[in-house]
Amino acid sequence: MRLAAFGSDRRAQLRLSTLPRIGGLASIPSRADDIAVVLSRIVPQVERLYLFLHGYTEVPAAARHPRVVPILAPPDTPYRASGKFYGLKQQTMPCLYFCFDDDILYPDDYVQRMTAGILRYGGKALVGIHGTDYPGPGTRYTRDRRGFHFRRRLSFDRLVDELGCGTLAFASTLIDVDPRRWPYGDMDDLMLAIEAQRQGIPRIAISRRRHSLMPIHEAQPDSLWVRTVADDSRQSAQLAELHQLLGRSRTPAAAPVVPPTASWPAAPGR
Repeated sequence: MRLAAFGSDRRAQLRLSTLPRIGGLASIPSRADDIAVVLSRIVPQVERLYLFLHGYTEVPAAARHPRVVPILAPPDTPYRASGKFYGLKQQTMPCLYFCFDDDILYPDDYVQRMTAGILRYGGKALVGIHGTDYPGPGTRYTRDRRGFHFRRRLSFDRLVDELGCGTLAFASTLIDVDPRRWPYGDMDDLMLAIEAQRQGIPRIAISRRRHSLMPIHEAQPDSLWVRTVADDSRQSAQLAELHQLLGRSRTPAAAPVVPPTASWPAAPGR
């Protein structure tokens, strides 16, 4: 599949370029010491940032900003990392939506570069920095993969199977994303890849220079990736569904897991 097939005309680019830039970030209390520096990098780049504070008992001082909409979510909510999509359901008008993580240092021109990626494909693709391919019908989520890490150089845009949601951007009108329909709220990269493939939406890792983004920490004991490496059985079951959607497997995927019944926390007043 050629990337040129997703090219854009000038009219579509102009329309998209006028949309507001809205961000979504999910954080956990163990990253509270880093949230100030992360917010200092990204808040100036967006018109509004929805900050999903999973397990926090109070709003951090750094989040008390007119552009930040903090959401205190209880520890038992099933929406952890996927809380970064909370803001999509709060926006009543189209926007360009940017997802962030609480342990990455983003450059000052990050939103600008991601916007250029959205415009390059006319808003018809999810674009991101951190990408993963799952070549062949491999069955293990953590083993049978080829990754394109966000801190590494990528010379050319390329189609990938999965994008990391911490370095993701898209036009809000492109895809219907609602983690309340997902069986899990702690594996948003894979669940979004499945959702996008069902809707026929390509995922594109865009070109970048080396070290354009840098991790603050990696492999923290409470990170989702560390937990996945220890036991990737749930993710591997979902990977079978992605393989089936991609036409790479003759083995039927497992029956879908019933989504949790919990709802989003109430939206704060503005």
